[in-house]
Amino acid sequence: MDKGKEGRILQVAPGAENLRGALAVAGEGDILLLAAGEYRLAEPLVLTKPLALKGKGREQTKIIGEGGPAVVLLEGRGSWQFSGIAFQYGGKAGANVLQVKEGTVVIEGCAFSGGVYAEGAASGGDGLWLGSGAQGSIAASLSYGNDRSGIAVTGQSRASLEQNTCRDNGHAGIVLLGGSCAVVLENTCTSNGRAGIAVLEKAHPLLEANHCYENGESGIVYFHQSGGLARGNRCLNNSSDGITVLEQAAPFLQENECSSNGETGIAFMGLSGGGAFYCRCLRNKWSGIAVLEQAAPVLLHNICQGNEEGGITFFDHATGMAKRNECLKNNWSGIIVRDYAAPLLAGNRCCENGEAGIMYCDHARGMARHNELRENALGGIVRMDAAEPFWENDKGMMTDVETP
Repeated sequence: MDKGKEGRILQVAPGAENLRGALAVAGEGDILLLAAGEYRLAEPLVLTKPLALKGKGREQTKIIGEGGPAVVLLEGRGSWQFSGIAFQYGGKAGANVLQVKEGTVVIEGCAFSGGVYAEGAASGGDGLWLGSGAQGSIAASLSYGNDRSGIAVTGQSRASLEQNTCRDNGHAGIVLLGGSCAVVLENTCTSNGRAGIAVLEKAHPLLEANHCYENGESGIVYFHQSGGLARGNRCLNNSSDGITVLEQAAPFLQENECSSNGETGIAFMGLSGGGAFYCRCLRNKWSGIAVLEQAAPVLLHNICQGNEEGGITFFDHATGMAKRNECLKNNWSGIIVRDYAAPLLAGNRCCENGEAGIMYCDHARGMARHNELRENALGGIVRMDAAEPFWENDKGMMTDVETP
């Protein structure tokens, strides 16, 4: 046992009894250095006093729990630090892996796996769970193989998540909900059952420079009345959309790349708002950007190129505005307005598309003004069915084409 600047340093040999014994004699602020090996716990490890637990690396030092509701429970308003430890749940009852009810936790280089969701109790299943009174800084850690999410930030909690990897979780890599406030920076969220990052309820996080790819549904998804800023994220090769905005969510999406997804690069649905600015939506299976139902976003300065259907498509009763976007070389039209949609289209550049520069069909309406429409296979603006748009052409545009 040595004396450190922050408290005593206690050396801990492998084994649950050694760990529990060290915790029993440790004082506030002490540092427990866990040797390489396994620490198997039949019951949860409940920590109520501020401590630091440091392992030899998550490949070497492992704390494995068999009983719920978590492998490690942090309770009280203390401050804890964890580094270089793998936390694993091996039981069958519902449980999170590391659960922080309140207080402050700093985590670096750890791993969380095996969380089990109990459907009857609607609880458990998260690798790292931060409760309403918690604050956390989680960096360079790995969360995988949990029934629900890799990392869950809930209630009024505040968190910084940086350079973590969340993969192969049943629902989402990272979930942010309640009124939580989080900065989510440079994380990799891949191969999760539904979404790479899910934002729910009234959460308004900053999502920046994250990589969300090959997830079962969307790279990033917003629900309910959530919002915030998503900037510089790469959402690639997801089964559904790169980014999905649902219900009354209204995020601002800036400079994201949403490409090669199984459906749409960015989809706005429900009554959603917000907008997409300076995003790149390339080579998606459907449209680069789709606006459906009664969504009304602002789409400004986006590039929608090489998509298998339209560059930008408005469906249903969607409105909103698309301004100064580039819709180039899409298999169908640069911009498609169908059903009863009625957006404002202004100053867009729609060129070299497989059908029209702008296509109106069904009962679509709205205004097209000052768009550049060149070298499209069927003409600049094509009107079909009972569509009744209004448009104004600049000098040098191709002649409008009306198709009965």
